[in-house]
Amino acid sequence: MAVALLTKTITTMGQCYSVEIKVRFTDEDGAKKALQAKLDRHEEERVNYNLDHFKELGIGTDNLHDLMGIFFGGWKGRLETCPGDKEWEFADFDASYGWESLMMDAFETIAPYMADDSEIKIWPDSGCDHGTVRNGKCKWA
Repeated sequence: MAVALLTKTITTMGQCYSVEIKVRFTDEDGAKKALQAKLDRHEEERVNYNLDHFKELGIGTDNLHDLMGIFFGGWKGRLETCPGDKEWEFADFDASYGWESLMMDAFETIAPYMADDSEIKIWPDSGCDHGTVRNGKCKWA
């Protein structure tokens, strides 16, 4: 199993990511608890979320907005609203090569708490992972 690590500088070996996400939650509390449980499994899953860095930025693990930033927002720990389309949020950042699968897994983890047609698009250095929620499950294209 690869170790996923959110990297802080471009000089660190890793991959550049662009992420776009459009989410409508049907159960925000359920999604929050699911992401908190994922953070709690960090040792078992061999993931360094660098929560101390986010704490210094005032980003915690007690609300869904902050949790979404930790998983999908890169080192800024937040997603920006896309100009021209307020339904979509985005982030551009660098992280280890394992972060792509971590984002996909996190999106699948919260899919049961999202409305149909919620989406994520992850562009690593090459290719694109596009996930769409239907009936509480994520389908990847």
